[in-house]
Amino acid sequence: MTPAAETSATTHNTKKQWLPLVALSLLGALLITFTALWLKMWDHQRVTYYFWLFNIQALAYLAACFIVIKTESNRYALIIVLVVAATLRVMLLPTEPAHSTDIFRYVWEGYVQTHGINPFRYVPAAPELEHLRDDYIYVNINRKDYAKTPYPPVAQIIFAISNLIRPRGVTTLKIIWVLFEGVTIGALLGLLKKLNMNLSRVIVYAWSPLAIWEVAQNGHLDVAAATFITLAGLAAAHGKRATIGAMLAMATMVKLFPALLVAAFWKKGDKRLPIAMAVTLAIFYAPYLGVGTGILGFVTHYPAEEGFISGERFLLLKWIHMIVPLHPLVYLGIFAALLGTAGLYLLLKNKDIFQQLRGCTLLAGLVLFFISPQYGWYYLWLLPFLTLTIEPIAVSQVIATISVAAGFVRYHLAQTLTVDLLIAPVSIGFSLKQYPSIQWLWLLLVASAAWLSWI
Repeated sequence: MTPAAETSATTHNTKKQWLPLVALSLLGALLITFTALWLKMWDHQRVTYYFWLFNIQALAYLAACFIVIKTESNRYALIIVLVVAATLRVMLLPTEPAHSTDIFRYVWEGYVQTHGINPFRYVPAAPELEHLRDDYIYVNINRKDYAKTPYPPVAQIIFAISNLIRPRGVTTLKIIWVLFEGVTIGALLGLLKKLNMNLSRVIVYAWSPLAIWEVAQNGHLDVAAATFITLAGLAAAHGKRATIGAMLAMATMVKLFPALLVAAFWKKGDKRLPIAMAVTLAIFYAPYLGVGTGILGFVTHYPAEEGFISGERFLLLKWIHMIVPLHPLVYLGIFAALLGTAGLYLLLKNKDIFQQLRGCTLLAGLVLFFISPQYGWYYLWLLPFLTLTIEPIAVSQVIATISVAAGFVRYHLAQTLTVDLLIAPVSIGFSLKQYPSIQWLWLLLVASAAWLSWI
């Protein structure tokens, strides 16, 4: 090779290395800038513009994920990812929750426990708790007149710890949730390293608007479930079967959904995982069993109230009704059959670590796709698995997928069924046939979770 050719090749390689970093820096700056603009708004404007801001950031986030997963590992990219992620969370921590009051219930139940009262025993409005009421936490509690706590024991213990640090401290609990995020990101980095993957892929979790806004800003507990299932994945990579069971139990005692992941992690003849899971569940439930069957709290009533029994909350079912009527029970039956088939297949399959993680993505994705919860933060537990399983895709897939989402948004805004809504799934189908990376559709589901809350 001539000196001129060598110089040209060196220049080309340098551009190849630095252009993604420049693009990543600009996208990170965009995320920070729009967050700063939101912080400058009046309180009533924050609620109005939140969803538009979220989705602008979601587009920047998807572009950043595309860049990272398409490029080689680079320590400077990782530094950019971590600095931007930390900056966004620090900016939002001191703010009042913008569109959810759940954290006030968390704080209340932790406060009740520090006074020696079982949070599963009374509704917040009960006369027995009158002496604990105030004009900030109590008045913001949802369902205070009729609903006992829906949150399992591990969540309750975290609430209590927060109140021991600072009674009735909303920001204190949000800081704890962000610390959980730090553990999640650290565990993901450990997993990526163990699996010889690009560490910068942690961007899939770290820059997700869903994680940033629903944890640092709104303070939702779902992050703790995400942390424990990520630790379960890390344990699986190291062959620690009992630890997997314990971590899945901890995740289940924050949110119930992670119990499904047993099918993905379990291996034939493995007794340690189920035993460890059962023992962990027993240990953490024991202190609260004084209320008997009341230990289930509001969980038994929640599905009916939120429209899961009637089918009103199933966004996919609404779209199906655009073509053909389908009874909610039939819809639930189809969903149960698909989920059961996938779970049985995973239970019987001899899986390596990659197959276990992909199985988790499949199960979590199916649940969220069919149930389509109204609340965006329910989608948070899918993010750690996408970080580990998502594959490179073509630009055509990105465009086709986003066009589907845009078509659905237009339908709900204007009640008009446009042609691209029918054509785009076909183009996705062809592109997936050539580049089989279905996880990007799951990622779009998570990235657009704010729309699901809004519509």
